[in-house]
Amino acid sequence: MYIKSPIPYLGSKYKMLKEINIVIDSSNVSNCVVDCFGGSAVILANIQKEFKSYVYNDTHKELYNLFKVIRDEKYELISKLKWLVISRDLHKEYVENSNNLSDVDKALRTIFLFNYSFAGDHQTSFGYRRTRKAKDSKILLEDVLKFHNKLRRWYIENQDYNDIFRRYDSNETLFIIDHPYYMSDTKHIGSNMRYDKARNEEDFSVNVKQMVDDLKGKVIMTLPDTDFYNKLYEGKYYRTETDIPYSLYKSPDKKAYFDKKEIKEMIITNYLVREV
Repeated sequence: MYIKSPIPYLGSKYKMLKEINIVIDSSNVSNCVVDCFGGSAVILANIQKEFKSYVYNDTHKELYNLFKVIRDEKYELISKLKWLVISRDLHKEYVENSNNLSDVDKALRTIFLFNYSFAGDHQTSFGYRRTRKAKDSKILLEDVLKFHNKLRRWYIENQDYNDIFRRYDSNETLFIIDHPYYMSDTKHIGSNMRYDKARNEEDFSVNVKQMVDDLKGKVIMTLPDTDFYNKLYEGKYYRTETDIPYSLYKSPDKKAYFDKKEIKEMIITNYLVREV
């Protein structure tokens, strides 16, 4: 059974973990696995194959701090989670103020905003439902404890993907790449948190691909099954189809979420994969 991240995350690949693990097993690499755009860390936390070294990376400093605190200061975090009050006022306070907080309080803020904001987007309003209770903080405690047991073995980085490629590339490295998607007239709803506007454009995806072309290690990429990405990775790359839909978008003016059309997720690798 897969464990869930302490934070719900837009663009999370939780529903693809079965397919991703099959693809990982086909890599014939067992030294080092690097999640270059780690996000909620749900992929790295649920890898079933054993590796000698695990590396989580994300440029978002709040996520970097969260997982470092879960790894190194879990007792302090848990003691604060026990007394967490779920309220609109606290949500407003956390959104408006992130200054002068300790690392543990920053981690608590991150957990709160991701779990109690609309659609899991920490930049939106307080999330609530008329037909469902708010998530119990006891569940968050359990998620933190489960993740701590995984994080004890991880290196946690806060670097640009170019630096990560340079530092960790080798013939015995497996790179997991789930970067923000280029969706033409819409923006990937998870990307506004981690990357500035320029990185959401077409040239960002092209630049990542150029870097991937030169890697010695094995590569797994999760991407939407669109003409743009199929053309970008045609040639020496292998394409694995999935039945997992990617259908939630944010409108260009960033004011509304909507289902534009259903697009399937696919997995791109630079090595042959056994049938998923």
